[in-house]
Amino acid sequence: MPATSVPAYWLYGERLTDRFPDALHIEPIVARSALHGWTIQPHFHHQLFQFFLIVGGGGQTRIDGRDHPLAPGSALLLPPATIHEFHFIVGTEGFVASVAETSLKRLFDAEPEARSLLG
Repeated sequence: MPATSVPAYWLYGERLTDRFPDALHIEPIVARSALHGWTIQPHFHHQLFQFFLIVGGGGQTRIDGRDHPLAPGSALLLPPATIHEFHFIVGTEGFVASVAETSLKRLFDAEPEARSLLG
């Protein structure tokens, strides 16, 4: 899917004209996935890192055109501008933490060793 036709959001389904709600936003996967039939369509985030942790259930994800299975214990780090989508098994449990790129920059400026952990 061409990047020009892939929507960008702050958080999935929320317009870019709205402000990102927090420096760090954490929610259970069920909060958005259940609303969308456990399928999150292709999209990306301009200035947002996302960390996913799957603790139960699973499914499939496509990240920048490559498919990956999701199982309990799966952890993902998605940097800004990464096109991604999810097809979760109904009832999947886990969390997604979204953090503004500017917040991570402040952390890395204060703690340079932290950058190597995410590299």
